[in-house]
Amino acid sequence: MGLKEKIVWLLAIFLLGDSALRAARTNLTLGNAMMYGITGAMWV
Repeated sequence: MGLKEKIVWLLAIFLLGDSALRAARTNLTLGNAMMYGITGAMWV
């Protein structure tokens, strides 16, 4: 696994944690929905 792939995986894991915290702490807003979409795209 190259450095680029490791960076993408670390970013995906970070965004997953960030999305989980946002879902627990705040209401659904457009900004949160965009973060969920970005997180989903990273995992795909």
